[in-house]
Amino acid sequence: MEVTRKGIGQVKDSTLITLAREYELFNIKPNESIHEMHTMFITFVSELVSLGKKITNEEMVGKILRYLFRAWELKFVGHKKG
Repeated sequence: MEVTRKGIGQVKDSTLITLAREYELFNIKPNESIHEMHTMFITFVSELVSLGKKITNEEMVGKILRYLFRAWELKFVGHKKG
């Protein structure tokens, strides 16, 4: 039984590390809607929180705003050049 708990803990840790890395690298994709980006973001956050990671509202809002600004900037520059 102890081996099973240890194995489950290792899987949880590995999953947490993988999801945390994906969360750090998270970005809006070209031609992705804001709704699609938000849905994926909330999925990452929910999974991380369920595994014990603490994410503040300020951190989430800051991350979303950075991505929205980048997406807007890219569209604005593309529109301006075209």
